[in-house]
Amino acid sequence: MSKIQPLKKSERRLLLFVFLIIGISLLIWGVLVFLDEKQFIFEGIKTNGKIIDFERKSVGTPATRNKGPAFFPIVSFTSQDGELITFISNSGANYYLYDVGEEVGVVYSSSNPRQAKIYSFLSIWAYPFGLFFLALLFLFFVFIILWAK
Repeated sequence: MSKIQPLKKSERRLLLFVFLIIGISLLIWGVLVFLDEKQFIFEGIKTNGKIIDFERKSVGTPATRNKGPAFFPIVSFTSQDGELITFISNSGANYYLYDVGEEVGVVYSSSNPRQAKIYSFLSIWAYPFGLFFLALLFLFFVFIILWAK
C-alpha cells in the first residue's frame, strides 16, 4: 500500500488557480442570477394560481435517477388581461410539494405573462443560493490549499 504524496508546489498552484477561477465564476454567476431574480420579483405582477396537476420528469444523474421521478407542479392563473395562463414550475421534488387544487402565490412578467414562477423561496431563491454555496465551497478549498503550505 502506497502513501499519498503531498502535492508539488507547481501542482498546488495549478489546483489553487483552477479552484479560484471556478469559485469566483460561480460567485459572479450567483450574483447575476440573484439580481435577475430580485428584479423579476420587484417588477413582476403578483397573483394567485392553482396547482392543477404535476409533470413527472426523470432528473439527475444515472446514479440518482433510481430514487424515482421528480414532480413539477403545473400551475394555472389568470393574468391582469383576463388570459388563462398555465405553466410548469421550475422547482420540483421526488415527492409532491403541493396538493392538486392548492392555491399558490404566482409572480409573472408584465411584458410576458407566460414567464411565471411560483412565488416561494424554493422556486425563486434556490438556484442563486445554490450557486453561492458552491462558490463558497470552492473558495474554502482555495483557503485550505493556501493554509496547507
